[in-house]
Amino acid sequence: MTRSSFQFGNFLKEDNQTIYPFTAVPLHYNHQQIERIEQIMGDLIRYIAKTQAKTSKNESHLAEMESRLNHFNTQYIYLSEQYAVLQQRLTILENK
Repeated sequence: MTRSSFQFGNFLKEDNQTIYPFTAVPLHYNHQQIERIEQIMGDLIRYIAKTQAKTSKNESHLAEMESRLNHFNTQYIYLSEQYAVLQQRLTILENK
């Protein structure tokens, strides 16, 4: 397949053995279409930035919750051990 066999042969880029169609902007786009494409791309970039900010915020909250969970687990283990000690003391006192 050669470059001339494509309909848009003038707009193809050849890299080694691979041909990539539509790598250049066709000349038939008018100024309004280009502005619209730029506007849509800007909207997409803003959307991606907002989504990334939300993701970062959610990841931060998740890390905070995991930290709290680890703290509560540590407290639970400590309190369980203290409860066992108190139960033993109570049993000793009841047997006297």
